[in-house]
Amino acid sequence: MADLQLFHTPAQHSGASTWRTILTCSFALLAACGESPPTVEQHEPSTLNPKIVQGVGVAEEASPQIVRVMIVEKSSLRALCSGTVIGSNAVLTAAHCVSDALRLSVQSGGRSLMVSAVHIHPGFTYNFEVGAIFFDVALLITSEPLGLPALPLLVGHDLSVGDALSIYGFGSDGGDSFGRLRSGAMSADIISEAHIFARFSGKNSNTCSGDSGGPALVPIFNKASGELSNVGLVGVVSTGTKPDCSAGDTTLFTNVQNPLIVEFILNLVPDVLLN
Repeated sequence: MADLQLFHTPAQHSGASTWRTILTCSFALLAACGESPPTVEQHEPSTLNPKIVQGVGVAEEASPQIVRVMIVEKSSLRALCSGTVIGSNAVLTAAHCVSDALRLSVQSGGRSLMVSAVHIHPGFTYNFEVGAIFFDVALLITSEPLGLPALPLLVGHDLSVGDALSIYGFGSDGGDSFGRLRSGAMSADIISEAHIFARFSGKNSNTCSGDSGGPALVPIFNKASGELSNVGLVGVVSTGTKPDCSAGDTTLFTNVQNPLIVEFILNLVPDVLLN
């Protein structure tokens, strides 16, 4: 196999292999941390699934668009992240997962495909004053077609505070188990151009180690019939505020509806679907 082609800017950090960088900003300090939060209603929908770390198992064949990203780093460490199929040979994941990669593969349903090229968003950077990662997205191009269905980007529906987010990942269940696909749900509490913030109250869902790069999806239902009419990708798991992912944690998703991220994807994945 040819050497992995890694396209990135010098703005990467040597600690980029951590799954969810610990943030120092609280919701009360968001304005000082460079975000401009809207008024946030305390929103804990009773219909949310248990958190991912406690496990709602999902059969991989039922959600083939969500894949494992297996990483061998330049430090010889091996790592796991999650990703989403968005094109015939394209997987969207978090840039911090792959910026120090020596080799990468994508796994789904017992099949493994090598990654031949990685494209990291040119704006990818750690802002230590803010305590967040910006433009934390990367595209993995596999050496051959994935043969899997793709999830569309949701660009025709503006995300709103309180919208339900369906989350998926292969990360930790809160114990020693990881690598099994799990799902859960959160709600969008604060939305900025760069990030979607979702609080974990202890009653709803949350992401944890290994879920980085996984998707936040928004289901859209027909108001008349109540049936699911649309679904699309709006976020990529980036960071969290508590290393143990416990109650009081806040997950930051990279906001995929950001026009600069949509443009980045469109330029590299010609067959991406838009909803």
